[in-house]
Amino acid sequence: MQETLLILESNGLLNEIINASIDKLLNPSNLPSKPTKSSKLSKAFDEETIEGLLKKFSVLYKNYCLNYINDDQLLSEFPELSEDSRKLILSAIKANKSKILEAQIILLGDPNEKTMKYFDWDVTQVLSNSSLEGQKTILMNLTTTSTQDEVSHFELTRENVEKLIKLLEENKN
Repeated sequence: MQETLLILESNGLLNEIINASIDKLLNPSNLPSKPTKSSKLSKAFDEETIEGLLKKFSVLYKNYCLNYINDDQLLSEFPELSEDSRKLILSAIKANKSKILEAQIILLGDPNEKTMKYFDWDVTQVLSNSSLEGQKTILMNLTTTSTQDEVSHFELTRENVEKLIKLLEENKN
């Protein structure tokens, strides 16, 4: 995988795999995001390698968005890449974090996906952190468990909670 990442970086293909991975997380109910046959990525690697890269980036990005890993842990997965490439990986996920979280929440209400067995929640007031820059904000911590006993943790802003409520009301049967 290290050699593959270096080839990505040296051939200017890192952006393409980053974008495809983010697209895969934003559109999880669609078929897996695959670069077109004419893309530079498809010309440089076979389909199995591309799928492996997409999976690696998607899993890391999802774990980052769910706060399972932090900036340093994410970047430690790419020690062979230059500092600029590592910054690109981090900035792309930070720019899309709220959208990816929203997409993961929407999966909870998707009848084609796993069914939620139960959930737990609590509300906390955050006085400041690096992303909120000293602003007081209310966050809801939501933990869900699927029928397959997979546990997911979400940290939601007021806007995300409102979207979740709207989604649940729309899908009430």
